[in-house]
Amino acid sequence: MLGDDRFTRLWAAQDPLFSVIQRVARDQGLSDERTLSVYEVFNDSQDAFAEAARRFDFEPELAANGLRAIQTNMEQRLAGLVGEEVAQVFIRAQSQVSITSRGM
Repeated sequence: MLGDDRFTRLWAAQDPLFSVIQRVARDQGLSDERTLSVYEVFNDSQDAFAEAARRFDFEPELAANGLRAIQTNMEQRLAGLVGEEVAQVFIRAQSQVSITSRGM
């Protein structure tokens, strides 16, 4: 009902990951549009990761292969948007958020 762009903006306002992506994007001099595109890549990947993780109980090898493929696809999409080096900065920042949010 909202449309993809409006939904992404609404979801971003509630997601702690977005503030991290926004900070990295600002540090890298990226536009707001590019920042939202990066965020969409992470969102798409998280949905795919969750789906693949549900398969672990039934098909662990297939699920593991799926997770690797999702990670590779995410990295390629990010590199296509912002270049390889900046993509890795985003991935490291996202990983740090994931680790911190789990209380590790």
